[in-house]
Amino acid sequence: MTAGVVMLHYQGLAETADRLASGDLRAVVLTEALLDRIARLDPQLQAFVTVTADRALDMARRADEARANGMRLGPMHGVPIAVKDLFDIAGVANTAGMPIRSRAIATRTATVIRRLEAAGAVLLGTLRLSEGVFGEYLPPGSTPRNPWDAGLWPGASSGGSAVAVAAGLCFGSIASDTGGSIRMPSSVTGLTGLKPGWGRVSRHGVFELAATLDHVGPIARSARDAALLMDVISGDDPQDPTSLALPATRALRDLGLPLRGLRFAFDPARLEQIDPEVAACHARLCADLVAEGAERVELRLPDWRGLAAAWYRICAAQAALAHRDSFARHRDDYGQALAGLIERGTRLSALDLQAALQRRLDFTSRLIRTLAGVDALVLPVFPFRAPLLSDVAAMDEATILDLHRFTCPVSLAGLPAITFPTGFDSAGAPVGMQLIGLPQTEEVLLRLAHRYQCGTSHHEIHPAAWP
Repeated sequence: MTAGVVMLHYQGLAETADRLASGDLRAVVLTEALLDRIARLDPQLQAFVTVTADRALDMARRADEARANGMRLGPMHGVPIAVKDLFDIAGVANTAGMPIRSRAIATRTATVIRRLEAAGAVLLGTLRLSEGVFGEYLPPGSTPRNPWDAGLWPGASSGGSAVAVAAGLCFGSIASDTGGSIRMPSSVTGLTGLKPGWGRVSRHGVFELAATLDHVGPIARSARDAALLMDVISGDDPQDPTSLALPATRALRDLGLPLRGLRFAFDPARLEQIDPEVAACHARLCADLVAEGAERVELRLPDWRGLAAAWYRICAAQAALAHRDSFARHRDDYGQALAGLIERGTRLSALDLQAALQRRLDFTSRLIRTLAGVDALVLPVFPFRAPLLSDVAAMDEATILDLHRFTCPVSLAGLPAITFPTGFDSAGAPVGMQLIGLPQTEEVLLRLAHRYQCGTSHHEIHPAAWP
């Protein structure tokens, strides 16, 4: 672990934006430094799929020229970031981690990318993900390396997005979460990840895994950084009919408000059969939030049994639909995990799918009713400590579903959730917790996480192996 003096590449996104705005930093110099770091370190880390160096430097030059002329492009003026390789960027391949899409050059640009560029962000490139946002990392390239320990799992499909931020290759990233793929990688790499509620961020121009489960959100070093990114990418989009007709969030504005008057809940029954070190981090988080002025409430959550299995059936059916044409033509080019998911979805009966959908609706309604009157629910991300890469590879289906015990239900319900570091286990691996809120409460969750981070330093500690 490293703390103390923060090297430039480990600086916060919001702080970097402030320094660029003051003239203390120039976008070109900053971009060149990160491109050099990517060139030196990414062959080992395997975070990037495509490095758009020329594009990034051109954007940085334009940012510096605009600043010299007294113009401000937006809140991310000149800040280098990267995005998961499932967003359309005109002229750049959107591979979605699939070898058969290696030449899938986008002709349009996703709404989220357009909003980032309009805010002045410098796009360094696209980040590695598992095939089709599910299952295995396939060649070319390999599984992203968790910078805390090469033997640790980098976490679900957004592993490249988390590794890049955790290792100081970019100041933040935009990823996706279908069953935990923002929260899990953020947890095991010591980062802050926000899965917004359903419809808060446009999915126009985003490769689809499961149409009603996919969420787009930020991965960053702090709640402040995540709030800045969320404010930029959120808001109604007529090109995405599933986006909510709501304005962009204004989370950054409200971060500093005190927590007095806010109530958070926990369910003691959900802490049974989890690792004691995870339970200890949960207890410390609750105590720290109380110390910051929030009120702790004990409640009993609705039955979660079978929800991960229901999530899997819905995901399988929707993935089968999304891949219907491609899978029929290229079945032999698909990896085992994604092919298995699609085939499961193809075989699923209408009655079994309807049962899963009804379980989803029933649970969502019960959960929202249960959480009425509180501002957040505190839950672990994992029931056990950060798993080893080898352990995840050897897990059977039942264990994989248990791994998603605390993430899939939140995705099914479409509720917002933020994950952030709350300590380290005895092996030195980060431990993250999540706060879950009611619909359209992203600002409150970010505020709670920010106030917690104002009194702790877990998010300021970086992996010592990558100075």
